[in-house]
Order: sequence, then C-alpha cells, then structure tokens
Amino acid sequence: MVAGRAVTAAGPGAAGEALVLHVGGETVPQPVDCAVRCEMYTPYAAEVQDHDTLPVEVGIRVRVDRPGLVLGASLGRGAYRGPILLRLWSDGVLLAEQPWDHPGRMAEIDFATPVPVVPGQDYVVSYYTPQGGYLVAEDHLTGTVVDAPFTAPHDGVHGAGVYHYGVGGGFPTDSYRDSHYFVQPEFRG
Repeated sequence: MVAGRAVTAAGPGAAGEALVLHVGGETVPQPVDCAVRCEMYTPYAAEVQDHDTLPVEVGIRVRVDRPGLVLGASLGRGAYRGPILLRLWSDGVLLAEQPWDHPGRMAEIDFATPVPVVPGQDYVVSYYTPQGGYLVAEDHLTGTVVDAPFTAPHDGVHGAGVYHYGVGGGFPTDSYRDSHYFVQPEFRG
C-alpha cells in the first residue's frame, strides 16, 4: 500500500488514502465500479495551446483490463472551437465516429451507440480538428499510465499520445515527445 502527503512551505499536509500499487508480475483488474461510467484520468499536466492550424487527428492509445463498452470521451479543447469528430479505432479500422459542434472548451461526447471492447486489444480514441488549435502537454506520457479499467501503454520509445495530419484526419499512429492531447476515454462495464 502507498499513501501520499503534500508538503508545501507551510509544512506537511495530511496523508491521503492508502492505495494498492501493483509493480510487475501478474495482476488482476483493480476493483472499480464502472456500472455507469469510468473516465480515464491522467495526472495533471500544464496545457499548451498549440498554434498549429493544419488539419490533424489527435488522441490516445489505450487498452482495457475487462470487457465492456467505450461510451465516448471527454476532452479539453484548444483555440479551435468549430466542429470536430470524435473517433474510436482498432488496428486502423474505424469503429465509431461522432460529430460534435459546440464551442465550449470542454467536451463530453458520447458515441450514438456504445462500442464493445475486449481486454488486451489496442484502441485509439481521437478527435479530428480541421484547423488544428488543440491542447497539448509534451513530455507528459513518459511511461505507461494505468487507471483501471484503462492502460495507456508506453513501448519504451513512444508514449500513448498519437496524431495524424491530413484533410479528413485518419488513424493516428505518429507520436511526438510523449505528448498528451487531453483525450480521456469513457467506459462502462
């Protein structure tokens, strides 16, 4: 078990709730209640408004540790606030797509039909923005991130943040400096 405590100039704070931490070896899925909705949480990152204006698809590569459904995703948007397309991919095959046309900074987008997913399979949850203007945190996904039921894998060279340039977007496989594009998949299982 591991517990954390914040320390500031004013001194140490109270210890947080102890958590079980699995390192190496065989593990079992963490007991989380995703009967309604679980969102992948990634640790806080200083976000940067990318001034890129080219059409691009940005997202995150994830796996799940139990069977269930991907409902959609929450995402933080950059300067571009026009229409976007949320997408779910597996092995380069588009599984679902949902248009979104709301000018808000934050978006919670559900697919019209939740998409069944299986443990161990790689999926990419991404969105296409025709004029760039996305949020990014470089040097953020520098290792594998586990937030049950999700794992965002790092292969030792490339992090889980992915992108693809081109009009209309496309399956994102490129990565740059372990970037995080603030796409947080949502799951029910």
